[in-house]
Amino acid sequence: MKQYLLVEGKDYFAIGDLCKLHFPIPKGLTAKNQKEFLKGEKGFDDTVKDFINAFDSPDLTNIGLIVDADFKGVEKRLKFILSALSDKLKIDTSKVSLSNEGLTFEHNSIKIGIWIMPNNADNGYLEHFIENLIEQDDWVLNEAKGKVDDLLTKQDCRFTEIKKQKAVIYSWLAWQESPGLPFGTAMKAKLLNAHAEAAQPFLNWIKNTFEF
Repeated sequence: MKQYLLVEGKDYFAIGDLCKLHFPIPKGLTAKNQKEFLKGEKGFDDTVKDFINAFDSPDLTNIGLIVDADFKGVEKRLKFILSALSDKLKIDTSKVSLSNEGLTFEHNSIKIGIWIMPNNADNGYLEHFIENLIEQDDWVLNEAKGKVDDLLTKQDCRFTEIKKQKAVIYSWLAWQESPGLPFGTAMKAKLLNAHAEAAQPFLNWIKNTFEF
């Protein structure tokens, strides 16, 4: 039995930390080799390529893919992934579709899951998902948003509109009692609410895709 979760980007460990707060070690893994479950640190194209190549692994039973919609759009990302899956597995993917709880289906006894950050509907990336783990009346979050918006009006602003959400979230983290905590540590410190209602669809997707 082999289970893999492939995540786009360098912040993939945040997904692992969130899962650890809710689920035991996936079946087929132990405390010593559980790191084999989660793979990341690559861009969209390479992450999808690794996802497709993982189907060559003997004894594969469960596999999940998490990528960012970014500003390309959910539909374009999903179309690319399903086309690659169709070519690899020689299956018709025209009838599968995303919901707010992602996409999960089975092929040849392999459970396959796809999640497009932040919520399978909107443009964005992991930091948009992370914002939903912050209390929405948090005054520091509102201050961070205001400051970032102000900086974007400056001619010599050093980040672009596309990176705005990253600037907001990392500013918010920088203005805490312990500045700059990683996402996972911030969850454990309860700065980020790993049990927020907004996280439930994602947790349901994890539960539906993998075995614990």
